[in-house]
Amino acid sequence: MSGRNSPVAVHRFGRTDGPTLVLFHGNGDSGRCWPDAVSRWGRDYRLLAVDARGHGDSPRFTADELQRPAEVYLADARSVVENARADGEPVVGVGHSLGGGVLTELAARWPDLLDAAVLLDPPWDSPVVGPEPRPEVGERWVTLVKEWRADPEGALQEHELANLAWPDGESEAWLEAKMQVDLSLIAVGNGRSATAWHELVRAIRTPTLVVTGDHDCLVAEETQSRLAQIANPAVEVAVVADADHYVRQSAAEAFHAVVDPWIARQASHRPALTSGDASGSAGHPDADTGR
Repeated sequence: MSGRNSPVAVHRFGRTDGPTLVLFHGNGDSGRCWPDAVSRWGRDYRLLAVDARGHGDSPRFTADELQRPAEVYLADARSVVENARADGEPVVGVGHSLGGGVLTELAARWPDLLDAAVLLDPPWDSPVVGPEPRPEVGERWVTLVKEWRADPEGALQEHELANLAWPDGESEAWLEAKMQVDLSLIAVGNGRSATAWHELVRAIRTPTLVVTGDHDCLVAEETQSRLAQIANPAVEVAVVADADHYVRQSAAEAFHAVVDPWIARQASHRPALTSGDASGSAGHPDADTGR
């Protein structure tokens, strides 16, 4: 369903009141790709799971918008979060991969819009990847998605065998999203901001938890070293053992043991701000595999 005045589809789960978690998925996924998290967080929070433009039930990109997808993602996310703030309750953004990249820029440019942010292996590449289209990446990604669409049963079986640790329902949601994603968007091969991630990180004042794994991740050792050099006190980094880029799914219990208490502290201790307090200041297949 769409939220009030929302430019994109927003799926509502959990409580109907109280602190809100706004969930932003990764490239090629959708707002329905959080089933295990919804079962855990829905008891305590109002959950708004966004379908990014070009994904799930949301509108497709126009030809002009495909020239600047990061700008469009950011504008959509800002609108959704401003709507979520209307009830006056604390709002925490949770974003995986592409969604984490969007939240990085949102937190940097509008520091009072979110009460806190949790970024799941965001596209903080080392070396830095710019915003330019990457047609060679897009072509590989489109080929994969077409193969999955041609044999969804086989794709699901293969995915489940390769990801045995994923909780029930997560692989099915992952596959469903691939049936919906806009191939013209995927073909662009990039959705990163024009501003380098490390410049955005320096500007973040919102309490932010970055969660990554110990293998096959974007926030790997080189990026972690750069974060240590930046030393922004608002940004914490947690490394979950035995987790990969899909850190929440690949090590669910360890992930939630780190993240859930942190969210609870932020949601209860930070006073909610009205949307009028927010003011301006200072994406993508997240890797060549199309993440």
